[in-house]
Amino acid sequence: MTEEPQVTAGPSLFQIADRALNRPLIIHPDKASIILDVLAGRIKVSAPDLSALKPEANRFWGSHRRDDGSTSLVKAGGGVAVITIAGTLVNRGGWIGANSGLVSYEGIGAQLKDAAADQSVHTVILDLDTAGGEAGGITSVGNAIRELSKTKRVIALVNDTAASGGYWMASQASEIVVSETSIVGSIGVLVLHVNRAGELQQKGLDATFIHAGAHKVDGHSLGPLPSDVRADIQASVDALYGQFVTAVAAGRGNRLSADSARATEARVFRGQAAIDAGLADRIGTFESVLAEVQQPGRSAPGANRRNPRMSVETNTEITPEAHAAAVSAARAEGAKAERTRIASIMDGAEAKARPVAARQVALTTDMTAEAAATFLASLPAEATASQSFDQRAALNAANGFGADNGAPQPGADAAAAESAQVDAAWGKALAKVSGKA
Repeated sequence: MTEEPQVTAGPSLFQIADRALNRPLIIHPDKASIILDVLAGRIKVSAPDLSALKPEANRFWGSHRRDDGSTSLVKAGGGVAVITIAGTLVNRGGWIGANSGLVSYEGIGAQLKDAAADQSVHTVILDLDTAGGEAGGITSVGNAIRELSKTKRVIALVNDTAASGGYWMASQASEIVVSETSIVGSIGVLVLHVNRAGELQQKGLDATFIHAGAHKVDGHSLGPLPSDVRADIQASVDALYGQFVTAVAAGRGNRLSADSARATEARVFRGQAAIDAGLADRIGTFESVLAEVQQPGRSAPGANRRNPRMSVETNTEITPEAHAAAVSAARAEGAKAERTRIASIMDGAEAKARPVAARQVALTTDMTAEAAATFLASLPAEATASQSFDQRAALNAANGFGADNGAPQPGADAAAAESAQVDAAWGKALAKVSGKA
């Protein structure tokens, strides 16, 4: 009888289980599924000999030795340092490289610190190929990347995956460069829980927990999750998710807001689609990016490379002063255009018979004057002060007012109450039109 081959290299199943189960993960679900398959014993393969693989095997470029004879944790050449982040992310215990299949935040942080202190380095390339991993430790390394990008240019080069925790790190760089096939996104959090009660029952085993503290064994794998424990875990996941999208917004600025990050619903994007969605900045390769940043004068040491702005016509950077002037001019032009839009709507013929609706359209929507005119023309005329109370009440009822807002009643305050009710009704109607309700 032939014995089935077993995994003989890399982290043990106990180590994987300890890191993967019942704790928040920032990892692509496909990767999580593979981990779960391994733990369930459904994947059994012989492991290749990885003894010859070292961190240097990930990138045949640069050197740890500097011109002055010193050595560094980070490979560099021509003022450019490369930090390779390839594999499953863990807080501690793994080093950069293919040797273990793990990448530790501890190791990444050490290299970031080394690159920050290296005066010969003006640009850092994060060479990313990771679907994410543990949540513990990600905030500190993300903050370290964002801080480094304030003094040196940091380019996240997705070669060819930066998902979940990998994207958390990439989003903190000065810019994100992807290939046509690169995968980015999966902005979300998950927790894996395995109920092994059926397995124990098949083996004739019965587990009993003897513990102090009502929540000491919450989330154990020898039974289903009680609803209150599940709610607690969900709350923890939601809190970490909030940190995730906040960090993405802090790193991406106006390129990807927290709301936009949430709106992705943890989807992944490939190549140009990632750029269109604001998750990446441009298409490129390791070779093209390296050639670009090694050009004289492109990335001076100490320069602030946060959110670099490039001239479309010349592909060269503009000065901060020129950028500030351009922003100020754009804001002034935008304010002028908005005043013109509001005036055009309010002065239109369609607005004369519908002043309340016109005001709501002008001030609470982004409709153009032409679109507003078409919309207002589709509405019935509003009641006017020259009409009797009964006429106004009938017209308001025909416009749909009164059902949710209460029909106006005669009296000293009738006009004010009627105006407030009409405004509220139009607000609801317009919110539906503009997609806000």
